[in-house]
Amino acid sequence: MLIVLSCLSVPLWLTMLVAVTAPLTGASPTFTSIANGAGLLQLQLWLALVTEQVLRRRDRSNRTAGSRPGVIPGVDRSRATPMRIARCSSRRCGP
Repeated sequence: MLIVLSCLSVPLWLTMLVAVTAPLTGASPTFTSIANGAGLLQLQLWLALVTEQVLRRRDRSNRTAGSRPGVIPGVDRSRATPMRIARCSSRRCGP
């Protein structure tokens, strides 16, 4: 996926460079608006793909080998009695 992002980055930033410098070089407003729109569409696609990669990486780093969703590693749920939960709700408790 990083290769796809890298391949999308080059035309994205070139399009944005053209869109930003076009008014300074005297290009027509129509060309500038088309370049700006194309650059923003590419940017939205690029940001969506980056967000997907970040969320996948975060999800993968939260899991350990053999872990189950909703299970906190190192916490013994058999010792969590109602009295202990009530006592520990307002402060940090040790084992």
